[in-house]
Amino acid sequence: MVERILFNIQPNYPPPTLISNNPPTYEFTNGLILIHDFISKEEEEEMIREYHVVTSSREGRALKRGAVHYGPHFDYTTFAVSKSASTPPPEYLTRLLDRLPARDDRDIPDQYTLQHYPPGTGIPPHVDTHSAFEETIYSLSFGASTRMDFKLCGEKESRRLRLPKRSLGGGVETPPPELAPSVDSVEEKTEEWELELPARSLLVMRGPSRYGYTHGIKGRKHDQDGARLVARQDRYSLTMRRIKPAERIGCDCEYSHVCS
Repeated sequence: MVERILFNIQPNYPPPTLISNNPPTYEFTNGLILIHDFISKEEEEEMIREYHVVTSSREGRALKRGAVHYGPHFDYTTFAVSKSASTPPPEYLTRLLDRLPARDDRDIPDQYTLQHYPPGTGIPPHVDTHSAFEETIYSLSFGASTRMDFKLCGEKESRRLRLPKRSLGGGVETPPPELAPSVDSVEEKTEEWELELPARSLLVMRGPSRYGYTHGIKGRKHDQDGARLVARQDRYSLTMRRIKPAERIGCDCEYSHVCS
């Protein structure tokens, strides 16, 4: 199974540890956790159906990457939360909360972003905002599998993140703010690899994988599987995060060159 979830990876990088068999759950040394079969096929079908019910009622042209937000409204240009605007999440989302591997209340999300990725659509490499959100980020993949790229972010990569049109993980692409100087110890390390995210799996990002690694998906219509080319299918994702209260906004992590 490990061979099926890891692709381009350095030979000396330690493989994940299987921490549960039911469902299969893998933990990586950089803080990632991947849980297979987090939702059922019936739940998957319901989420896809409800996504299209909501987006089909909108006016205007169809978006290449449509996004639906629930919970407190967050402005990805100012990194601020509205004090009054909020959209209650539907029951089919809130019933997932009891299953999450939460450690405390700060791991219980209050903001949800549903997105649709047609075949060929990717996500620019990015690091989710440190200061505005709590540590744990949940990403549920459904509809189809995909491969997500992870890279330990050094100074070179952090300069790329300052360019316009870099996703901040919320469906709105805006340039990140000015970043702090690099951390030499981080720059010296190089890790870059792909992780297979099966349909209905939950990815949990904590620790270094949350704060110091970029994550993204290459925009392509096929993936290489041995000698075969496998066509991508329509994929959906649910990103779940908890917004920090005003008095706790900020971050003092060791990855200051990508801290925002």
